[in-house]
Amino acid sequence: MNYTAHHFLEDERSLLATSDPAPQALLCIDRPDGRLLPLPTDPLRRAMTRAADASHCFEVRYGARSASEHERRFRLVVEYIDAHRDELTEAGLASEGEPIAVREELVDWLLGCDVEDSGRAIPDSALRRFLDEWGHRWI
Repeated sequence: MNYTAHHFLEDERSLLATSDPAPQALLCIDRPDGRLLPLPTDPLRRAMTRAADASHCFEVRYGARSASEHERRFRLVVEYIDAHRDELTEAGLASEGEPIAVREELVDWLLGCDVEDSGRAIPDSALRRFLDEWGHRWI
């Protein structure tokens, strides 16, 4: 599955539009060392709880065949980032605040990483593996 941070950001905008007819513009933060993508976790969670609306957003964009996998991966990434926001901020991969802003490279990596056998969660070790892979480990 070719699902990138760019697609993720577009899906985020579509989902937020279903819950708020006039959503605030999501502003990416461009830094000399990369880009941070905004991730308003609370509004996204509310949008994703209306399963029919959320599924429809993905079906319109990816078709019935691929929609469920894209939606599943989107949810996994949002849940992982929300659950690990303190560690991501501490590692320099996210900015504090709401919405949290996360490095584009991390979102790309999470979208493609292997999930646990149950397929229900990105493993807690994903952050360590990303830091090892990208050489960003700051101890």
